[in-house]
Amino acid sequence: MADKATIVLFSHVSNTRSITGAEKLLLFFARELSCYFHCILVAPQDGKLTQQARRSGLNVQIIPIPLVYGMYTPYAGLEADICKFQEGREYLELKDWLAALRPAFIISSTCVHALPALAAKSLGIPVVWKISETITDNEYTGISVELIHRNSDEILAISHTAASCFPQEIRDSKVTQLPPSWNDQELLMAAWSTLRGERRRELRIAPGELLIGYISSFINKEKGLEHFVKMAVLVSEQHPEAKYVVIGTPGDKSYYERCVRKVKLEGLTSRFKFYGYEDSLPSAYCAMDVLVVPS
Repeated sequence: MADKATIVLFSHVSNTRSITGAEKLLLFFARELSCYFHCILVAPQDGKLTQQARRSGLNVQIIPIPLVYGMYTPYAGLEADICKFQEGREYLELKDWLAALRPAFIISSTCVHALPALAAKSLGIPVVWKISETITDNEYTGISVELIHRNSDEILAISHTAASCFPQEIRDSKVTQLPPSWNDQELLMAAWSTLRGERRRELRIAPGELLIGYISSFINKEKGLEHFVKMAVLVSEQHPEAKYVVIGTPGDKSYYERCVRKVKLEGLTSRFKFYGYEDSLPSAYCAMDVLVVPS
């Protein structure tokens, strides 16, 4: 371990009851990079992410760091508000911690986790900024883009859409599109046939019935559940036998309830099944015939 350089990966959240795709992807990064670096995973609190990281033998540090939500929904006073964050105790303590550690580089996950990137860059520590979302397109988007550009050495975007906010010259110079990956062993593919039968029996789906699925750790407007429901209305006109399953924790309860009401108003209640957070994704996926990802 002594001959490995140290790097720090900053997770913006560590949820206690579920784990998001961004958390899973950062954990995957840490596991893969641990072959080459001494990886320290920093999270704001203990949760499923930190539990899994420790089981993988990773060094975990709990450091509460404020999130800058305006990076996702930029506005005129964003830079001034960031300056206020930089005067706060949490930022100054983070900067002192990084100055003492002096990692080879850091990875900051999601656009709202700006303070680790700013602190590292101010110390001359290289920054890899991983962008997992599409920054809101408005008249102030350029502020967020410039802040990310100015405080990063490399930008990892998980999709073309996530990278679309950056001008071509930035994309050419420092943006790498790196789609989410996974560990094949965790998918339990050898057991899919058994898992499919077991899960479909739990869902009361007959072997020959078509099951169309939607899954998200936290369901809010950006995750596109309403679009999924509208799609189901159209599909049901051509395939009235099709059934649908929605899996995920309501992040925006009013939005979630609106989608459930839409299902009832369209007369599709008997065709829909709603479930909360799913811990075993392989069993959920293999029960479906079609997976729709509308976000």
